[in-house]
Amino acid sequence: MKVASVEDADMQKKFVNHMASEDFFDSKKYPTAAFKLVSVVPIKGAAADADNATITGDLTIKDKTQRISFPAKVGVKGDLAAIAGKVVFDRTKFGINYGSESYQTYRRNDVRDPQSLSHRLQLGFGSTVEEINQMYPPLANRAISDDIALTFNLIAKS
Repeated sequence: MKVASVEDADMQKKFVNHMASEDFFDSKKYPTAAFKLVSVVPIKGAAADADNATITGDLTIKDKTQRISFPAKVGVKGDLAAIAGKVVFDRTKFGINYGSESYQTYRRNDVRDPQSLSHRLQLGFGSTVEEINQMYPPLANRAISDDIALTFNLIAKS
């Protein structure tokens, strides 16, 4: 969802504030994220209008750093350099776990496995999976994708 696509001003404010909260990016404690370029490797035989390089670098969010690689379109003309592309990364690797689909899947599987559930919760009163699902609606319906997709277009002048 593009933030700009939330047309209701109150909803947009709530959305942006939630993204900045401790549930997600905790921007008061971690006001910046960083990407440190490690390498740009040409993609052999790339079409003129396609991604032509693999970018590798270190992405740091919330003081956690992960090496990532992604395809991008890179060009240099005169004193200008441009790079455009889309990078997708797993937010849970940076400690952004709120509503995580991987966590929710773990919990959902736990609820659907009566033996595992009884061991974990010490349920000795014979609850069925259906009864448990009524008490605790399946959590997957509330899951948020672990992947964040970032589309970018950078231009640098030397």
